[in-house]
Amino acid sequence: DVTITRLERKSKSTRQATALVGDSDTQSFPIEIPLGTTKASFNLSWHLDWKRFPTDDLDLILVSPSGVEDVRGATYDAPERIVLEEPEPGTWTAIVDGFTVHRGKAPFVLQVTLESSAPGGGSIPASTPGDGGARRPREGRALPRAR
Repeated sequence: DVTITRLERKSKSTRQATALVGDSDTQSFPIEIPLGTTKASFNLSWHLDWKRFPTDDLDLILVSPSGVEDVRGATYDAPERIVLEEPEPGTWTAIVDGFTVHRGKAPFVLQVTLESSAPGGGSIPASTPGDGGARRPREGRALPRAR
């Protein structure tokens, strides 16, 4: 599902992906951030959050086009959120990590909103997240944990 909202003097584009992730699994999504983007907001939400027990713990990790990892979304919070001011243009990777999933696979929604100060308004082209799922074992996790 894609929702594009037009704002005066600002341009805003929102993309949303719905998918599943299991315990210790990851799903990755390429996100194209165009030159001139002033703000990128990444929001990860899921059904079995802190309002229900047992609680699943999903994490959001971003990797910039130059390979820098942002683990501010790898917390015990629900939902997870990362906001980038003046993000590096290029293809970012959003990784959803099923840190703890109690029953099978957890459905989640990853929403990405890009804002620009593009003259005259209009929308920013943003890529639709793909289904680039990957698996990795719980032991020896490749990405750092921010706990």
